[in-house]
Amino acid sequence: MRIFLAAAASVALLAGCATESSTSNNSTRTAYANERDDSLGNGISAVRTGDYAKAEATLAAELKADPNDPYANLNMGVLRAIQDRRDEALAFYQRAIENGEDAPISRTVTANGSVLAESTTVANVARENISRLQ
Repeated sequence: MRIFLAAAASVALLAGCATESSTSNNSTRTAYANERDDSLGNGISAVRTGDYAKAEATLAAELKADPNDPYANLNMGVLRAIQDRRDEALAFYQRAIENGEDAPISRTVTANGSVLAESTTVANVARENISRLQ
């Protein structure tokens, strides 16, 4: 399974893990993509722990391998928003929207002590994050 931070950057991370099901319609990824899954997960973990230099290097490598990867674009947008680089965040979120309409995310959001599990898409999360930047 692939793990992703599906968080709004303008607030203290919307919390959570998101997973892409290997049985989704989007599972035409190759074995190479599976190797990249671990790398992307490391980048997201670095965002969560505040190691932004490591996160940037890891996510940039992911985007070099596949500039249209909706998950990498979403998470680079999160990183850029955390860094208060709004224009860059918007560009990454826009690319996540363009390529992430069919990219599934399941996430758990904790708010005021309650837990909500939901399924959505990368594009929807990117749209939410854009609305929080405005």
